[in-house]
Amino acid sequence: MNYITVTKHKQNGIVLNSKHPMFKNEYLILKLSDEYLDISVPTLDYNGRMSKTTATSKYGWRHVWTKDFDLAPGRYYIDESESDEDLAVFDVTYTRNRSQI
Repeated sequence: MNYITVTKHKQNGIVLNSKHPMFKNEYLILKLSDEYLDISVPTLDYNGRMSKTTATSKYGWRHVWTKDFDLAPGRYYIDESESDEDLAVFDVTYTRNRSQI
């Protein structure tokens, strides 16, 4: 699966939903820049902020909740040229909202 879906959390923050293989890890590191959302797996000696993934359905969807940054709801696609097995880079300059999906 080469995209994530962003929704607003009912209380505060956002929820990232995906079937991307990286979301099968228990914890992820999320970093937002002006153009990209970087998602990576922490190393054993990493000592920083991480987000816990949770299974949401029997169909393989997993989610991560965060209030560290705000991102518009919609679908964001992976940048295959910037990503590898240790880092998933999603282009956040363009999204398709729910009415366009």
